[in-house]
Amino acid sequence: MQWSVNIGILIEDFGAMLCVIGTVCLLIYSRQDEVRTKYYKDLIRLLALAVPALLLDALMMIIDGRPGIGIRIMLQVSQYGICMINMLLQNLLLRHIVHESGERRIHTADRLIIRLSYLAYLVIVVFNAITGSCFALDVQNVYHTGQLLYILYIPCIVLQVWMGIRLIQWQKEMDITTSCFCWSYVVLPVLGVLFKIVLPGYPCLQIIIMLIAVILFFRVQHQVADVMYRQALELQQQEQRTLLAQLQPHFMYNALLAIMGIPGNPDETIEAISSFAKYLRGNLNSLTNSGTIPARQELDHVNAYVRLEQLRYEGKLDVHIHVTETDFELPPLTLQMLVENSIRHGFQDMKEPGRVMVSSRLLEDWYMITVEDNGCGFDVDSVMKAPEGHVGLQSVRRRVEELCGGRLVITSNPGGTRASVMIPRNKGKVCETR
Repeated sequence: MQWSVNIGILIEDFGAMLCVIGTVCLLIYSRQDEVRTKYYKDLIRLLALAVPALLLDALMMIIDGRPGIGIRIMLQVSQYGICMINMLLQNLLLRHIVHESGERRIHTADRLIIRLSYLAYLVIVVFNAITGSCFALDVQNVYHTGQLLYILYIPCIVLQVWMGIRLIQWQKEMDITTSCFCWSYVVLPVLGVLFKIVLPGYPCLQIIIMLIAVILFFRVQHQVADVMYRQALELQQQEQRTLLAQLQPHFMYNALLAIMGIPGNPDETIEAISSFAKYLRGNLNSLTNSGTIPARQELDHVNAYVRLEQLRYEGKLDVHIHVTETDFELPPLTLQMLVENSIRHGFQDMKEPGRVMVSSRLLEDWYMITVEDNGCGFDVDSVMKAPEGHVGLQSVRRRVEELCGGRLVITSNPGGTRASVMIPRNKGKVCETR
């Protein structure tokens, strides 16, 4: 039997090492965003509890049969500790199933069953300490199972049966995938307990714990991927709504009136109509483009937009575009939204002519393109952080970060606003396309 003991020790030590590594990695990953923090929580707790359970069982295998009162105490504490950890793991699984069912909190009946199971386990521990009916140690500190070993696992079985009853009650509220995962959390621990009773010398229960951890890991990964997909889909839909808003029927109506008001100059009229057509084409193309476009293409769209606005403002709008660095890509309508924000919001209460400057710089690690104006300014924090804030600017920031790993830096005061889009040079030519 020595070979089976050595294999058992090896399996449990290896499992404990994997659980430690998994716990550390999940703690690091869970800090990346709120989605992972929410769904990794139960998995981290399960792995953290599995580590002492595996190590205590391995310790029992190593010191079993060695003399000494200290060894005797360690064996007893390890056995009771493993059973207690198993109870805690079942408590964790029950809470996880409750959350999977869509319930927001543990019901009173669930709490009562958990507490009664703990109480029953403590009574059994005292009973075994007096009678040795479940397990005992002989004078040589050799572990022996008793005829009533199964009593030690009755609270675990009762808790699993309760979990099964609750699952049946929630069955209609679960999809097939969630139901299969949850039933595995009920059935596998029962099998582990049965194997432990039939094969007391083998680490059956601990192997089952590791198997549950693997299943829970895949379940959590599936949940995280599903949530992130829905978030990405929602973000794409929001972007499409934002882009649709850019068509602005009132702006197009005013632009057409401005074109109609051009006094008897066919060349200027043709140029204005061409700008209007480019503006429409740029907006419509953006509706079907979820990735990035060359900076030069975005500047052409800005030029078309500025030309139409200058017709409307009749000499009261001065726009200078001096961009020398265009060897990068950025999300469509990025600069157009920034220029539009300067014109529509920056100059609305001003009597003097408005000025907008679009320029670019090549930094060590960044391509930077800046839109500056001499408008009235605004409170950047309230606009960018508030849920009801400026959708266009929030959209620009989000898309620059998501698609290019870049940044939108805005500073504003009563004398004007400066908005800088910064694109990493290592991603400037190959921004992510979604």
